[in-house]
Amino acid sequence: MDTLREAVNETMTLEVTPDKMLAVVSFKPSLGDGKQLGIDEIKKQIHDKGIVYGLDENVLNDIESNRQMEFKYIIARGMVPQKGDDAKSLFHFDVENFNKVQPKENEDGTVDFKSLNIVHNVNKGQVLYEKVPATEGIEGMNVFGEVVRAVKGKDIRLPRGKNVDLLEDGKTLVAGISGRLCYDKHNIYIAPLLVIEKDVDSSTGNVEFVGSILINGSVKNGFKVKATGNIEIHGSVEAAHLEAEGDISVWYGIQGIDKGTVKTNGNLVAKFIQNASVEATGNVVAEAIMHSQVAASNVYVEKGKGLIVGGQIIASHYITATTMGSSMATQTDLQIGIPPHVMNEFKQIEKKYFTLSEELSKIGQSVNFLTTKQARGELPPDKLELLRKLLITRQQTQSTHRELSSRYKELSESIQDATGGQIKVKNILHSGVKVTMGSLVKYIFEDVTYCTVKRSGADIVIGGY
Repeated sequence: MDTLREAVNETMTLEVTPDKMLAVVSFKPSLGDGKQLGIDEIKKQIHDKGIVYGLDENVLNDIESNRQMEFKYIIARGMVPQKGDDAKSLFHFDVENFNKVQPKENEDGTVDFKSLNIVHNVNKGQVLYEKVPATEGIEGMNVFGEVVRAVKGKDIRLPRGKNVDLLEDGKTLVAGISGRLCYDKHNIYIAPLLVIEKDVDSSTGNVEFVGSILINGSVKNGFKVKATGNIEIHGSVEAAHLEAEGDISVWYGIQGIDKGTVKTNGNLVAKFIQNASVEATGNVVAEAIMHSQVAASNVYVEKGKGLIVGGQIIASHYITATTMGSSMATQTDLQIGIPPHVMNEFKQIEKKYFTLSEELSKIGQSVNFLTTKQARGELPPDKLELLRKLLITRQQTQSTHRELSSRYKELSESIQDATGGQIKVKNILHSGVKVTMGSLVKYIFEDVTYCTVKRSGADIVIGGY
């Protein structure tokens, strides 16, 4: 017995992705005597749905000649917008190595401190930086023929600091004055440069300058040179006093005669350091350090003689030298693992902490006395106002005291538990050297060659270089 089948025409389903960038069709077959869709009807349905851009004629031809049922055909693709390029920085100086202290090494292993050029001089109008602007990008279009806006590339701020001019093009920075080029990883700025063409002595007096100082001579006994930038000295330094917020370079070394001092928030590079006191936030680099007090992040004495003998060397991380101490067992004190800035902060906080403790004690005595008078009804109005002020002062002082106490304890523990850092000796570590790491102390009683000294647990150990 034949079963009558209802005639069902072929149908097409059209879907568009949420971003409107793809149009997809699929087909359900006809049944019985149902009609198949012709290509003209298919195109009409597509057009009626508003699909007008990115139609793929090859796919439509395939659908016309040999389409599969229940298969999804991508019949139109939108054009994806292209994001604009981000703005870029084009520096006209070596950014990567700008703040690195890298003396030129001679063929004989010594260091040419004349070639250090720690001060980067520029002339007014010199191009320092260019910004390559961000681009707008390329607009796209979805399958409905609607424009899809492109995302513009990200802009960047101009690293314009003091004494740097911006040209009319809005993207080029030039030196506004002649002076020292400075870059702190955020801004470019020009510090004025003071050039002294002779020795700093009785003819010049002490020198203090807001900017950098270049001295084409030496600094004589008893004189002071202070700069908010760098100090570069093309001669030697006697028992003088140097202080800089930036780096200090001395071509022919420092002979402090137990009176000279050097303080820098940057690096110190000198041919040698003898009988001087040095404090550097950065590194100290020299060919020899003799009978001096030196505190720095790292101390490198590897070129030339590479000698550390006598005095005291304190470093945060590394002390490296060819030879430490002497064959005469000269007492040489090496401390490592305690950052100089931590020790300085510790001393400052310690002083403030005990000063505030004394103040709190005195305030407490006064408050107790006045409170007792008030309880007895013997406190006059003016003393009542004094009591009120004392109570406020005590509260404020106690708050500061608690903060100092917490930091004081933290720093004390840091100093006691210092474990980082190493001492590396390329040739000989002589007897007579004292090594301190945190609360641990080790005396060297016999010469050791090619070694590394470090802390391991509760011991200071000596291993291979």
